[in-house]
Amino acid sequence: MADVIEVLAGMGYIIGSVAVSMATEWFWYRSVAAAEVFTTVLLSRIGLFAAGAVVTGVCVALNCVLAWRAR
Repeated sequence: MADVIEVLAGMGYIIGSVAVSMATEWFWYRSVAAAEVFTTVLLSRIGLFAAGAVVTGVCVALNCVLAWRAR
């Protein structure tokens, strides 16, 4: 049970620090009248993450198929 609490606390810390960082960036970009730049950067990061996830998923799926056939 203690392990679960430690994992949840760690996840909360990571999510909280990311949220604080994003809020700080949003407030700064908005204060210099460049909120659209923040939106562009955020969408670019999300797009690159999604593309990397798709490429990784395809590689893992291909390796699973090849491993299944080679057994």
